[in-house]
Amino acid sequence: MPFLTVFASLQTPYLLISPDKLLVSLVTIIYKGVAMNVSANNQLASFAQLVKNSTQRFAALPAHVQWDIYGTLRPNHYICKNESQLIAYNALFANQHFAKLTDLFDFVFGRFIKLEQITALQNTTKPISVIDYGCGQGLASIALQEFNYKQKLGYQFEEVILIEPSALALKEAVKHNAMYYTHIKQQCSKFDKLTANDLLTQHHVTVHLLSNVLDLPNIDVNALASCIKQSLSGINIFVCCSPNYTNAIKGIDQFCDYFDDDVENVYYNKTYCDVESFEMRSQCIRQYQVPRYAKMFVIQ
Repeated sequence: MPFLTVFASLQTPYLLISPDKLLVSLVTIIYKGVAMNVSANNQLASFAQLVKNSTQRFAALPAHVQWDIYGTLRPNHYICKNESQLIAYNALFANQHFAKLTDLFDFVFGRFIKLEQITALQNTTKPISVIDYGCGQGLASIALQEFNYKQKLGYQFEEVILIEPSALALKEAVKHNAMYYTHIKQQCSKFDKLTANDLLTQHHVTVHLLSNVLDLPNIDVNALASCIKQSLSGINIFVCCSPNYTNAIKGIDQFCDYFDDDVENVYYNKTYCDVESFEMRSQCIRQYQVPRYAKMFVIQ
């Protein structure tokens, strides 16, 4: 049966309604990535300082070296094997992560909690677990904590599980997240090697972050979703986002569809994010827009 589309003002998101599912498109919120003029006295592990340091080091390389490194960051080469790849990724893409995630967090820890009546998150004193899938250098889990601190939400994100096939990137993720989480569990593994036991968390509420992973090639999305589903207990919030293109839409939709019988509402977002980061062609910091595709849902 076709969806019934109901349009409303910008103050109220429009709804796509089917007999058994409610998909809510968020109001467009443009968020600019972390500023590139961050003061040098900020903590090294902060997101902004991490991006600044990486950008300075990457920009100092000859242009042809930059392009050579960039060529190794194609989707089928995302298992970073050397430091230059980590630096390049932060300089070129870290602010995209931050921009794509920040206003999604604003929705999830605001209206989403009320719409889904997640009473457990109305009490901010209880500890919460986070799982960062394909975490790279831990950018998504860092962004979550920095959003929590900046907005003074007071959530106790205590435990994080970092999953990443690159040992080098995972080492950086653990180092970067050490100032934010009291308990860090690391899994240096591809998704097809994960077991449900690897995903068991300590707390009643778990936030699952899947940022820029469901669009990658050679991932069995259903197998990953099955593994996750076997591990679930308590309340589980999923935030899935990627650049808005065909593979990303397919991967995110397939992942969310796997949980169709367990989920009442799926919230989706298709907007552009304003990002400020280093551009190799101009060899300077530029502002540009990145298309985002995202879906969020809760199992409780």
